[in-house]
Amino acid sequence: DDQVMEQEELSKEEQLQEELKLEKDKFLRLFAEFENYKRRTAKERIELFKTASQDVMLSLLPILDDFDRAYSEISKTKEKELLKGVELINSKLKNTLKGKGLEEIELA
Repeated sequence: DDQVMEQEELSKEEQLQEELKLEKDKFLRLFAEFENYKRRTAKERIELFKTASQDVMLSLLPILDDFDRAYSEISKTKEKELLKGVELINSKLKNTLKGKGLEEIELA
């Protein structure tokens, strides 16, 4: 009778060990999935920012061309303070964009 109880306890323990093993396996798989998810979303986020930056830069190009034409006309003015203000804005804008990777190309 004691042997039967021991055998039942042993099989319960083995069953619990097997369940524990399965749960650990599930946990490790979920953890690995979550780590992959974090890596993938971080990569997607970086790609989104790159794409957004490119879109912003491209949309600024016609505005920069217009600003250059306006600056060219304003530089003919006799109002030195206006010219200094526009030169300052022009310089800041171009330096900021250059810092973000946009480079001016001279047309031949």
